[in-house]
Amino acid sequence: MEPYILIIGFGSTLRGDDAAGPAVAARLAERFVARSGVSVCVEASLTPELAALASAADRVVFIDCAADLAAGEVRQVEVAPTDDTSPAMVHFLDPAALMLWTRRLYGETPAATQFAIGGGSFEASDDLTPIVANACAFVVARVEALVDQWQNTQEVSRA
Repeated sequence: MEPYILIIGFGSTLRGDDAAGPAVAARLAERFVARSGVSVCVEASLTPELAALASAADRVVFIDCAADLAAGEVRQVEVAPTDDTSPAMVHFLDPAALMLWTRRLYGETPAATQFAIGGGSFEASDDLTPIVANACAFVVARVEALVDQWQNTQEVSRA
């Protein structure tokens, strides 16, 4: 069976480079529009309600902007719920906390990867800086390659 992959791009589309996650997700949605086994959503933030969507996936890809990286720098990490991740009732979560909610509510979690793109400007704007726009193009290509790899090898991992 083909793996089901959920891609979530999140961030504020009104705060300059914070829109990197939604920008990447929008491009991926266009590229995967006719492809089975892939869903893409754009969110302002990660909320507990997304645990239901994540629980149905074999893999989740998170894409967001990070203030702790240099502008345009890309960090790719695997995400897993940990015992020190707070499952507190909050209005927004980080990827590890969402995976913890998923495990606690649905019994297991999909494999998850996070792409963080360093932001340079978080001022009120609906434009990305050029360096972040270039990093977004890199992440689009990287996620496309990973989706191809996961679907072609049917590489699935659940915890």
